[in-house]
Amino acid sequence: MESVKGTSTADLSQLATKSQFTTSISDINKRIEEIKGALSSNKEEFNRQSTNMQDSVSNMKQRIEKEVKDEVNKIKNEQTEIQTTIQTLKNTTKSEIENLKTASKAEIESVKGTSTADLSQLT
Repeated sequence: MESVKGTSTADLSQLATKSQFTTSISDINKRIEEIKGALSSNKEEFNRQSTNMQDSVSNMKQRIEKEVKDEVNKIKNEQTEIQTTIQTLKNTTKSEIENLKTASKAEIESVKGTSTADLSQLT
């Protein structure tokens, strides 16, 4: 109290204002630390979600590439089967045509030696 006796009311008022100012600065500093913590937490969450998204995109890309590769291989196999079938049909048709030619020639040759009288008996 002795030290306060010589202090004016204005001086006491400044002390209260100084104390309030110090308290306000302390509150602001606490709030800044809270915001820093929230930012750090949000940054970590963003990084985690970003990593998860990148992993998902990478997995999807790999899956799609595999599906496309499988589909291309399937189409190539079907194309090979079609080409084989076409070649088989060509060979079979060619063989049948040759057989028909040979059979026709043989029939013509057998008819050549037959007389008209023999031919009339056939009908």
